Amino acid sequence: MYKDPKDSFYWYQKSAENGNKLAQFYLGKCYENGNGTEKDDFKAFECYDITAKNGNKFAQFKLGYFYYNGIGTQIDKEKSIVWYEKSAMQKCSNAQFYLGILYRNEKNDLKNAFYLAKKAAENGNKVAQFNLGYYYEKGEGIQKDINKAFKWYEKSAMQGYSGAQSSLGKLYKIEKNDLKKAFYWIEKAAKNGCRVAQLHLAYLYENGEGTQKDDEKATEWFETSAVQKCSNAQYVLGVIYRKEKNDLKKAFYWIDKAAKNGNKIAQTKFRVFL
Repeated sequence: MYKDPKDSFYWYQKSAENGNKLAQFYLGKCYENGNGTEKDDFKAFECYDITAKNGNKFAQFKLGYFYYNGIGTQIDKEKSIVWYEKSAMQKCSNAQFYLGILYRNEKNDLKNAFYLAKKAAENGNKVAQFNLGYYYEKGEGIQKDINKAFKWYEKSAMQGYSGAQSSLGKLYKIEKNDLKKAFYWIEKAAKNGCRVAQLHLAYLYENGEGTQKDDEKATEWFETSAVQKCSNAQYVLGVIYRKEKNDLKKAFYWIDKAAKNGNKIAQTKFRVFL
């Protein structure tokens, strides 16, 4: 690999012109990301299209993604499915994951969504592992199984996926009443930027669950979550500023934010608090 992206682009282009299909794929990535050349979604699409038709599973995934999102081409959900399926058949975990999401959201086909999430999860995709845990927890596309939900949330959490860390912590609290483990995983997720975990961590500090009660840290985490547009955190923070700090200006600011972000309690009780 060349240190200068322009050199890489030059040689990928030369190699692609000589019929090297792998170089054609990497040329597409250069166009997609603007590495060594100007970003050009249309040229990226063309490169992926050529490589996908020659059987490259990663290009097939990219083509499916481009069709689904209308990148460098018109949105075409049916073509997106075709290319995701081709890639998924070659065990591309990203294609399996996205195809599963498509079956769930576009076709409401929970059985196929579960099947594909399982395939992607078994191939190591951390987001698919999280989704699989969710399906087992909620009983979507499969019989509810909390133990398997724990298993897959933990696999994803161990790979650093904050959504799984948050859900794992929640399960430890609700299903096993293990507040120390709940705190451990929720804190990890919060520090990894998950706004829902930041909200739950604030509650754990506020109630002294799994850790010492600390109202100052609770407020800090409510605010961290609120800044990330978690409407529940925005509402609670507004109440704290109104009732505990008697700061009406900040109370108004945060409850107004919560109401505008769709928080029903903030919308209905706005006048009561202010």
